[in-house]
Amino acid sequence: FRLALYVVRNGRIDPRWEAVNDDVLSVAQRSLSTLIKNQGIGDLYRIYSIAKLDGIDFNLASIPPDFDTQANASHCRDQVQDSPRQCSRAFQPLITAPRRSTSQRRGQVQ
Repeated sequence: FRLALYVVRNGRIDPRWEAVNDDVLSVAQRSLSTLIKNQGIGDLYRIYSIAKLDGIDFNLASIPPDFDTQANASHCRDQVQDSPRQCSRAFQPLITAPRRSTSQRRGQVQ
């Protein structure tokens, strides 16, 4: 038999553009938000690397890039009580390795 690891990230892993006001508080909030998100992505890469070194299959579920959180939030909140599977259909299937963005593939910093 083969061991498998399933990681569920309740958040996005894709880069998201967002306009920021030109005051210090807005820039600091966005900077901290970006830092925390990227630390989580770094954790995914670390978990993936350790799993691969130990011969464990890695499976990741997260919020897909095209998922509209505003439109689907109430639907999922209502459906999760009755059928978690229906809500999970809005999410992407499991992926077996953390994805790199286009800019990361080209060696650019996001």
